[in-house]
Amino acid sequence: MFLNHPKHLVRDTASYAPFHEALRTSNPALRNLARAFLGLTVQQGEHDSIEDARVAMLLYRLHRDDWEQFLRKLAKGEVKLPMSSKRKKSSQHWDPMRNKNKPHKAGRVENNKRGKGRPQQRGKPIGGDAA
Repeated sequence: MFLNHPKHLVRDTASYAPFHEALRTSNPALRNLARAFLGLTVQQGEHDSIEDARVAMLLYRLHRDDWEQFLRKLAKGEVKLPMSSKRKKSSQHWDPMRNKNKPHKAGRVENNKRGKGRPQQRGKPIGGDAA
């Protein structure tokens, strides 16, 4: 749809620090937020962007006052946004000397939805078929 929204009006559940702290993760998934704060089970089958939008709005409405206060503090520099998981992952490199007991994840074989025992690459379909 290529809609642009003013950045100061965007409320992203993945960027709200209290959600990170509550779920003890740097990238809280919407389905986990819905379960923890709303008692709802979502994203069980086919992706439904309408359901996602409704759940995000319910979360925002539930936390609106605290969220807006957090954003005011953020604007004043009193608090900082947590580092997103993508930035953390890209800045962390596997160091064999530092991680002696942890095997390198590249080439790891996992049981996955597309075929058991096949190498899995994150974010890319396996086998070249476009979904």
